[in-house]
Amino acid sequence: YHLYLSKDENFVVSDGFYSEFDGFDYDNEEDYANFSSYKTIVTNHYVTDISDLDGLDSTFTRIQMIESGMIKNDLLNSFRYSFSPAHPELEHFYALMMETSSDDDFKIMITEKFEKYEDLTAGNDSPEFSYPNKEGEMISLEDLKGKLVYVDVWATWCGPCKREIPFLKELTTEYEDKDIAFVSISIDEVKDYDKWIAMMSEKEMEGIQLFADKDWKSDFVQAYAIEGIPRFILIDKEGKIISADASRPSDPK
Repeated sequence: YHLYLSKDENFVVSDGFYSEFDGFDYDNEEDYANFSSYKTIVTNHYVTDISDLDGLDSTFTRIQMIESGMIKNDLLNSFRYSFSPAHPELEHFYALMMETSSDDDFKIMITEKFEKYEDLTAGNDSPEFSYPNKEGEMISLEDLKGKLVYVDVWATWCGPCKREIPFLKELTTEYEDKDIAFVSISIDEVKDYDKWIAMMSEKEMEGIQLFADKDWKSDFVQAYAIEGIPRFILIDKEGKIISADASRPSDPK
């Protein structure tokens, strides 16, 4: 954290900095349940980068050694947002979670997600959408055939969503002469419709701005199994999925 905050790339901790963790107990269920600081230490100890095969196998090998079922299952539950249809090792990820978890409810939930995700892999037809813009005109995915479609699922109450708006505007400007449609779908509740209208004006939001019909329960949101926003989706010119969980506009890649 000091390296991150000071932006001193040459910073290294002093010798013996980690000695306090010699013999540290990372498997204390009572402390895990009662102290957020201990929970953070345990999470950072067991969970590495799970974005590829090596990271998955390394992390799950460590988690499978945990004796506390509560800690083990809680760590697995924290992966629910990383378990995405765009994960390159989706089937392996699913198998590891089913093998490691002892929580039947979690297994049912993750199986339901996996079964949905199988239809959301690259090359499959994208679920459709048809929602109104601020003028009340219905815009559908079918209307945009022949263009790449970059979808932003967001809401006015979502801080991370709002932080992406300037980056999305830059992206829209950069690609304004290309065959790509930028579509933002708000999942605000109907009672916040005026907030949506006001924010579009305040933030000078560009691209195609649509308002979903049933917020989190909207068909498009349900079909993509979206549980957290912002969520970005990339669809090809034929309406097929390129990525059901695409990079954010702020991502340097």
